[in-house]
Amino acid sequence: MRRTQLLIPAVALACTAALAPASFAAGPTTTPSFGVPRIVDPIHVYGEPNLEVNPKSGAIHATGPQGTGTQRSIWNVSVDGGDSYRIVQNLPGNTDRAGSIGYVPTKSALGPGGGDTEIKIAHNGQAFFNDLAALASFTAVTTKDDGKTTSTANPLAIGAPGGDRQWMALFDPQPSDHTISPYKGKVPLNYMEYADQTTGDAVDMSTDGTDYSTVAGEYGNDGVHNPNHGVPLVDQHTGKFLGMTSGKTNNSLALVVGEPNAAGLLTFHYNDIATDLVGDPQTLFPVLTEDGARNLYAVWVEDKTFNVWYSWAPPGADNEWKHWSTPRQISKAPSNVAVFPWVAAGKAPGIIDVAWYGTKSTLKQLGSAGPSAKKGQAWDLWFNQVTKANSSAPVNHQVKAAPHPMHYNDICLLGTACITGAGNRNQADFFKLIVDPLNGRARIVFTDSSNGLSQAGDFSSNVNDTAADHQGAALDTIVTQNTGYSALTGKLLTPYESTAPVSSITDPKGDALLKPLGGTNVPGADITSLKLTKVGNNLVAKIKTGGPLASVAQTALTETAQVIVRWQMGNALYFMAAESTVAGTTSFYGGHTAAVDLCSVSGCKPNYLTYDAPPGSPLAVNTPVVAGTGSTDGGITISIPLSAIGNPTSKSLLEEVSAFVTASPQGGAVPQNNGASFADIAPLQLEGTKTFNYRFGAPAGTGAAAPLTPPRTTPGSAGGSQGTGGLAATGLSTGLPVLALVLLAAGIRMRRRRSAD
Repeated sequence: MRRTQLLIPAVALACTAALAPASFAAGPTTTPSFGVPRIVDPIHVYGEPNLEVNPKSGAIHATGPQGTGTQRSIWNVSVDGGDSYRIVQNLPGNTDRAGSIGYVPTKSALGPGGGDTEIKIAHNGQAFFNDLAALASFTAVTTKDDGKTTSTANPLAIGAPGGDRQWMALFDPQPSDHTISPYKGKVPLNYMEYADQTTGDAVDMSTDGTDYSTVAGEYGNDGVHNPNHGVPLVDQHTGKFLGMTSGKTNNSLALVVGEPNAAGLLTFHYNDIATDLVGDPQTLFPVLTEDGARNLYAVWVEDKTFNVWYSWAPPGADNEWKHWSTPRQISKAPSNVAVFPWVAAGKAPGIIDVAWYGTKSTLKQLGSAGPSAKKGQAWDLWFNQVTKANSSAPVNHQVKAAPHPMHYNDICLLGTACITGAGNRNQADFFKLIVDPLNGRARIVFTDSSNGLSQAGDFSSNVNDTAADHQGAALDTIVTQNTGYSALTGKLLTPYESTAPVSSITDPKGDALLKPLGGTNVPGADITSLKLTKVGNNLVAKIKTGGPLASVAQTALTETAQVIVRWQMGNALYFMAAESTVAGTTSFYGGHTAAVDLCSVSGCKPNYLTYDAPPGSPLAVNTPVVAGTGSTDGGITISIPLSAIGNPTSKSLLEEVSAFVTASPQGGAVPQNNGASFADIAPLQLEGTKTFNYRFGAPAGTGAAAPLTPPRTTPGSAGGSQGTGGLAATGLSTGLPVLALVLLAAGIRMRRRRSAD
């Protein structure tokens, strides 16, 4: 039985001084730094973001749940090296105009879900995706072309109902792995580990990506080792499944070793990692990684000091990991309290990349509630690249990985029980860091909820939560390592961009597609440049596209199309927009970005960002919008009074500026409402630019650079169609989610919830 954790910290452990946050460096340096953060989806927001890079195509996948209430998760993919992302799941063919408002570009669900999502991508490009549905089952999806044209979905992927917090681990050996695994079946083989709600952590297996009815084994069911729902992996040389549980004593960790037979079925045993730790390390979540020399690294946060620790072990002659180093603390002040650790290693031995959310507030200042205290504390995204991590003298390189705090106030660690403590769970229970398999740079996807948005609260305060509705739209954001070491090669990285403010960028031609992956280019949506200037008391944006904006609505069979420029200034999101109707009438407006909140079992939170036109949304508080001016001569020009966008001055920094184009079922003057959002009837993004920082008087940008991770296949090109298919619709009703909840109420034991719903 999983023991309940106490989240009441003791005395804080003294910390030594940390390295200062890194700024952009013009050349290679051992100090890590990061480029301008990229926005994954400017419309949908979700907690627990997941991230993977397709090693065959170079496409970057980001996913996350919108909640059991919607039974929907979101899946975004970038095919331009991570500069912009498009939604994946089944998109309309746009072959008919229906009703008075035109064709509704609704994004249907992959299948029942909305809970935890997990994705892994094999070397052959096959993606394995699973979406948790109401603690009952998983919708399993697989695609071999990044969701562009073909896929398969199974809404009942496991053999018996009851599951929670799934992770995946692929056995996908390459020739260099010299595998000695006794498994003789098809590869890639995917092991999906999850809490089966009855005894321990089940491990199911699949080679087709949709059928997980074969149980490979179960661990943490011996009455001694308690599952902590940490992240597993497979050692490619031996084929052994590796995970973590608690050890034999309190405040301990153990390595789970699953030895496969010829059929892939697993027999488990346990090796101690650490014992008698200062606190319980089973804290959302202990994580595990392996470098190219097959050294294992365990990373965790314990619940007494809330510091980040790691231990490592080399493989022995018996291909076991039994001799673990003394735990070492790797988080330092000013990150005094840390949550949600993640670790990743590449092929370079002895380099691990570690990320976490940390606050400079101390446990003494936060009090007995620790991270869940509601004291207005600021949380930053921290990164530590540990070199010589496989030695007795590791070298720490701790920096802030994002330019501003990503959250304010409490972060609840109670899972679905957060609703009982009125705790903020908008980030859900983790975020993710990976090492890009093509260039060795760390990529971190995190939830930036510093915006404080909520339908129920005042976005300007960051403290006015209600008991069940919490501020902070979890805007999924990705930062990519700019300097430091490549965890793939062990060599210093060459910087790929500056974070200094610029006034303009260019964007590649031919990447505005309908459908957004594998579709046909839409010239009117194809942004080729964006420039910002201050003219008098107005901010002016000049956007060049390949055709008139009205043609986007005509092509997409929607009533309107919008080109939107968005950014963050301070702790607020702003925008300016031009909107054209299908008849060619264009209007201009801008102001504060608003949000639509939807609810699930652990409360309500923002699920959508909206860009409303005058007179403003009655569903949002303090989100004024104003009419602007503009023109469509030689492109699109939008002019908005500075007073409508926070009164920026010459010292103000507009962060993460980007432009995107949407086809929409309605105009901005008709606010996005809860009913439409619940059904995902929302604007459909066709195009997006990279992000940049802007300040009045900034110089022009240097133009479009080659993608950081160039895709190896291109899913669309100007004027040509690459197919019209999408991820398969399941055609399922809401009966399965209702049945799942009935089954749970009837007696399926619910262990304490550890993840998003």
